Amino acid sequence: MSIFEIGMLACFGASWPFNVMKTYRTKSARGKSFMFLWLIFIGYVSGTLHKIYFNYDHVIWLYVFNGVMVAIDLSLAYTYLFRERKDEPLAEAAGKCLTEQFFCLSIMRSLVLLYFRPPESGRAPAMAGV
Repeated sequence: MSIFEIGMLACFGASWPFNVMKTYRTKSARGKSFMFLWLIFIGYVSGTLHKIYFNYDHVIWLYVFNGVMVAIDLSLAYTYLFRERKDEPLAEAAGKCLTEQFFCLSIMRSLVLLYFRPPESGRAPAMAGV
């Protein structure tokens, strides 16, 4: 556990509720970068997985809180985006959003595969020149 990690997560954690309230109050997805929100969400999921599998401590709750806040903001933003685009055909509006989602989910899949990759072989590689 690092005081700098706690400070970073606490500062972000203090910011996300204001962002969620702004989205809820304006009832608009204008100005939202879905790619940014997805990448931040993937980062919090990765941090949470790291804390669960490699370095468990109480900082995990800050990762979980921040991830939940970003998930709420994403769900509100998508809700308002589809309301704003109700004049467009649903398939066209969904297609614009799904392109970003597939990109971000492919990044998340790659990170998960890196975390849970099985070892190349049953033994450690031999050191050259020893």
